[in-house]
Amino acid sequence: MSYLISADHSLVMFVDIQEKLIPVIHNHEQVITKSHILLKAAASLNIPMLVSEQYTKGLGLTVPMLRSEISKDKIMEKTSFSCYADQAMKERIHQINRKQVIICGIETHICVLQTALHLKEAGFVPFIVSNAVSSRYPHDYKMGLKRMQKAGCMLATLEMVLFEWLKDSSHPDFKNITKLIK
Repeated sequence: MSYLISADHSLVMFVDIQEKLIPVIHNHEQVITKSHILLKAAASLNIPMLVSEQYTKGLGLTVPMLRSEISKDKIMEKTSFSCYADQAMKERIHQINRKQVIICGIETHICVLQTALHLKEAGFVPFIVSNAVSSRYPHDYKMGLKRMQKAGCMLATLEMVLFEWLKDSSHPDFKNITKLIK
């Protein structure tokens, strides 16, 4: 297994970045901004994406900045905290057939953690984008990251993901991707 993130082996999951929950999340603007950059970069590089929405009746839809730029067929509603525990999402993940799952979203210690741990148990390599996940309380965020890392999930930052996808400054999308982070 390579420890480097590969665009050819990646699936990006946006976990529950929803309108009614996001305002109470610590550093919520950063989560939205970094997730939006990740979405744009993944789209530019033709990397498959999935968006989960937890109980939309109570928590609302995915925030407009993300929802407006992703096709509806990639957005899936769930009631289980883990995306992988949802049968329809599990089937879609297996259909996409990418072993590296890049995860951003909320909350770090609940849905992100349970998704990552289930994926790890199932033989996937979860990469948690540490500056694109959060929780209501900073301690929950920190403990969620620690627990996932201890379980063998990989931690990364947005820029780590982007530059590992590109591999080289001669990549045809290098200028477009680097413009996203300036």
